[in-house]
Amino acid sequence: MNIILVTPSDFIAENTVCLSDTRFQQIKKIHKSIVGDSVRMGQLNGLIGGGVINAINDSSVTLHCDFTESPPKKLPLKIILSLPRPKMIRRIFRTIAEMGVSELIIINSYKVEKSFWKSPAITEEKVRDYLIDGYVRTSKQNKD
Repeated sequence: MNIILVTPSDFIAENTVCLSDTRFQQIKKIHKSIVGDSVRMGQLNGLIGGGVINAINDSSVTLHCDFTESPPKKLPLKIILSLPRPKMIRRIFRTIAEMGVSELIIINSYKVEKSFWKSPAITEEKVRDYLIDGYVRTSKQNKD
């Protein structure tokens, strides 16, 4: 299933979103969509459904959305992981999202360097981006 994931900040009206980032690029270059085409969409931590392209130009796409379905159930899988090296965090978190893991617990261990906990790679915003990127990669792979 290939889904365009939207967040509350993407909405410009009650059922209308405007995208101008990598999701726009996916709609324009991967889907090769035009005005009137439908795409599968989902709300972050919410329902899934469809969207119809109202307008598309060189920098953004506007879609009318209708979210009516519940998302698929998560795998009942829990991973307990010692904090990895900052260089590996992005790859590991993306893979965890691709696998559909429902819970991830990061712990400290004897071999984890204290400086790893201060890495900019583990800020809440960065971790969220890694997990969303893994989810989007899964969606692209399922399309092929």
